[in-house]
Amino acid sequence: MNRRSLTPLFHILAVSVGLIHTSSADLTITELLAININGPADKDGDHSAWIEIHNDLGEETNLTDWYLTNDPDDLTKWKIPRGKIPANGYGLVYVSGKDISGTLFNPEVHASFKLAIGIDYLALVQPDGTTIAHAYEDLPSQRSGFSYGLDADGEQTLFQTATPLEA
Repeated sequence: MNRRSLTPLFHILAVSVGLIHTSSADLTITELLAININGPADKDGDHSAWIEIHNDLGEETNLTDWYLTNDPDDLTKWKIPRGKIPANGYGLVYVSGKDISGTLFNPEVHASFKLAIGIDYLALVQPDGTTIAHAYEDLPSQRSGFSYGLDADGEQTLFQTATPLEA
């Protein structure tokens, strides 16, 4: 994966430390943005926070009935309504609190919770509601104008330029 050239697509932010991998490391939250000031606007024109999910499998993966959460005590906080991520592809979920169903590609999907300053946990949970596919714990304070995620080596890093839905 050729991850994160610093081409100016979007400026975003978020930060994390403490990556957890479990049995489903083929699906990962590869980038996140908590404070979207200049990045992509949603269909309402809002610069909402977002999460990028990468499918590292060689086949399309259906995320219907998977979960996203920002609460380690509520792993089923928000159920992904429907959506498939192509083989070796990416999906984007806005975490705006708007709770809008759609697919991961069109129309856009909004989780029922927000990413915001002070959030310290983010997880992608399998349909059983207990198996964590990928998580960040102890997220540090977010910085305006930066995104956070995994680099080409799978290491957590801060990006000066966000690249949602890109390798």
